[in-house]
Amino acid sequence: MDIGLVILRLFHIVDGVLWAGGAIFLTWFIEPVALALGPKAGPFMGALNDRKIGIYFSIVASFAVLAGTILYWIDANGDLVGFFTGSAFGFALGVGGLTAWVAWIIGFTRVRVLTAQLGETGAKVAASDGPPAPELLAQLQGIQHDLHQIGLVDFWLIAIAVVLMSTARYL
Repeated sequence: MDIGLVILRLFHIVDGVLWAGGAIFLTWFIEPVALALGPKAGPFMGALNDRKIGIYFSIVASFAVLAGTILYWIDANGDLVGFFTGSAFGFALGVGGLTAWVAWIIGFTRVRVLTAQLGETGAKVAASDGPPAPELLAQLQGIQHDLHQIGLVDFWLIAIAVVLMSTARYL
């Protein structure tokens, strides 16, 4: 037994489960409730942000894709193209890995930026005396819409990765 491989696999699977589970929970439960609450969701979402949810996703997603990439390299014996094209197993793991990497890149490039913009705009809405300006509300709704669309894309990419990686040995 190679303890290094066991540890890599453990990191890959556990962090992948935490990433995928978190994506499901946010996309299908937290976000719809926050949208239904409207401005009343601000304190809840702020508290969620204070609990460092962005850092959580950054850590678990990074460990999942990095450990998975190392495991893929090991399984391929360094021949990434041959492994990818040589078997259904290698192809499924490769496509699953690529979709996970795309989800990770989207999370680090778009979700982080939009989440920061959402927090800033939400703070402006909360600080306004009386009803917020219509353009401020429109900006807030635009950011929420973009986050929702990106969240759905990330969710489906992660779902594809999970399905492919969990069934690769049986293809």
